[in-house]
Amino acid sequence: MAWTLSPITQASDTNNMEAVLQQLDAELEVTTEDGYTGTLHLDHTTVQVTTDGYATKTGSVSASRTYPNLSEADLSLIPKTIEDKGRTLTLADVQWSDSTQTDGEGSPMIRYTATAKYTGTTSSKYATGYTVSANYTGEVAKTGCDVVTYTATFGSMEAPEGTPDGSSSPDTPKAPFHIASLKQPLLIVGLVVVAAVGGVFVFKKIRGRR
Repeated sequence: MAWTLSPITQASDTNNMEAVLQQLDAELEVTTEDGYTGTLHLDHTTVQVTTDGYATKTGSVSASRTYPNLSEADLSLIPKTIEDKGRTLTLADVQWSDSTQTDGEGSPMIRYTATAKYTGTTSSKYATGYTVSANYTGEVAKTGCDVVTYTATFGSMEAPEGTPDGSSSPDTPKAPFHIASLKQPLLIVGLVVVAAVGGVFVFKKIRGRR
């Protein structure tokens, strides 16, 4: 007979359907509580993946910027924040370097270069895990059948008494009629005949007493 196994579930670390299908067994050998056995096959149309939950992951990011040709090594000349890949980063450190140059009149002058480091944090949600569910369907059957034995116990009944028309004496006892002596194929027919005959005699007896 056709059989569908209630959805089985198992944990998965991915929700990629191709990978999920590779994790599932293509066939399952089952035995039901009623003693049926068979092979069930995965019903691909019933495969579902649900997310167990979410958690937040945080991390740190950094970026650097270089500001050359500064007249002084002054932090006020350095931007305190920058935008990097959609995130706002804050100034964390500045390294200074200097070099001697000449101006338009040939006079020496010192110029400064600042290498600034900016840092920030990032956060993202991720799935803590996945649960896969799927149905298996197929045919199951019993490999053997138990033999059930029924025991019937039969009694005996007396034949109907004689009728009052003089054919036999009402007081003459009749030999017991043993139903058990009937052959098995005639058992049910014999019961019906005996019941019918008994009913006719009883009717005649009541009618004769009126």
